[in-house]
Amino acid sequence: MCEILVRAFSTTNEDPVKNERGCWKKYDVVDIRPDGFLWGAEECPPKFEVIKVPTVAVEDLAYLRQTVTDNSDPQKGPVTMLRSKYSLNYDELPQSAGKGETPSLTSEDILLTVTDKMA
Repeated sequence: MCEILVRAFSTTNEDPVKNERGCWKKYDVVDIRPDGFLWGAEECPPKFEVIKVPTVAVEDLAYLRQTVTDNSDPQKGPVTMLRSKYSLNYDELPQSAGKGETPSLTSEDILLTVTDKMA
């Protein structure tokens, strides 16, 4: 079963290209780990939120960790276009579910809040 680490606020850069490609945005999916994973000291509020989803395996939501890369120029190699293809709207999750120490989210709860930023 899994826990999802999402960014709690957007980071920015004055350069619009770097801002779009290299900065985490609010609710971007940063990582997905098994239940009980020992997150780092900084992987908590105010920088991050951990969403607990005890009814879903890590493998079932692993696609949410995708980045978007451009491989069209072999001279440059892969270029990151988006740090996270998906974001979750943390504010739309059920109030008592999955946040902090109240794990009761389902895959349906998560899927209702997923935004594909390339769609």
